[in-house]
Amino acid sequence: MLGGFERKGFLAMDKHSLITFFNQMAGEWDQRYTTYPQERLETLISLCGMPQGARILDAGCGTGVLFQPLLAHKPSHLLGVDFSAQMLAQARKKIVDPCIELCCEDIMEISGQEFDYAILCNSFQFFENRGSLIRQMHHLLVSEGRLMICCPQSRVSVNELCLTNTTQLFMPLPTAMTLAKTLTPYFDVDLVLDTSNFYAVSGIRRFV
Repeated sequence: MLGGFERKGFLAMDKHSLITFFNQMAGEWDQRYTTYPQERLETLISLCGMPQGARILDAGCGTGVLFQPLLAHKPSHLLGVDFSAQMLAQARKKIVDPCIELCCEDIMEISGQEFDYAILCNSFQFFENRGSLIRQMHHLLVSEGRLMICCPQSRVSVNELCLTNTTQLFMPLPTAMTLAKTLTPYFDVDLVLDTSNFYAVSGIRRFV
């Protein structure tokens, strides 16, 4: 595993089980798992100074909870990617702007597009091969594009869910500083938050 991301005591995650889990939970996901204030999402996005007209990748977009705060920054294109068709069915209900496009695909299989901004919000804990994921984000971003990995809640609360979830499909989040160090070969990290309300690491794409 990469940079301190050992997964002691957990079963290996597999793609089929994850898709099944999210398809089954999609209808009640917003009610059960997105109870944090919308203002926290807006705060996280505003911290990165996103310019208007950006091409945005919402990786692991789920039910589209980020669409509204992202649209406030007037993107030219917003691609929401998720491998759960049922989660995307819920996200489709939130489409209020023609710039939003949805793609039912594994984020690792996306190619042929470039983005100014990529965000993984409340989704990083569902990825096991994080080294490959970080390299894929680097590949999809333009020069000086920005990556943000975040949760609108504390790392402690996310990891408590990881430890108690009987499906064992979650992987605990590392400290924000550990994640920042892991991103450093590919990104110039300029935001590191690990508080009671926020978990966020963000940086600008390096030329590698």
